[in-house]
Amino acid sequence: MALEQKKNPTDKQKPLVEFTERELSIIAYLNDGLGSAEIAEKLFCSQSNVDRIRQDLIHRVKAKNTVGLLNYANQKK
Repeated sequence: MALEQKKNPTDKQKPLVEFTERELSIIAYLNDGLGSAEIAEKLFCSQSNVDRIRQDLIHRVKAKNTVGLLNYANQKK
């Protein structure tokens, strides 16, 4: 009779990603439905900077797109 190995439920969870205040602001604005140009205006930075940070966040959380990033962020609240 083989012994069953108990699986740790956290094994399949993605590791937590730490977000900076700027990243959290961008995520919050994206969650509110704002586009990059609108976010850039609110944060007093360039649209390309917002786009770069968003792409970096998508890559860091291993999401496919902005929706995946927002799903990740909302699950970790």
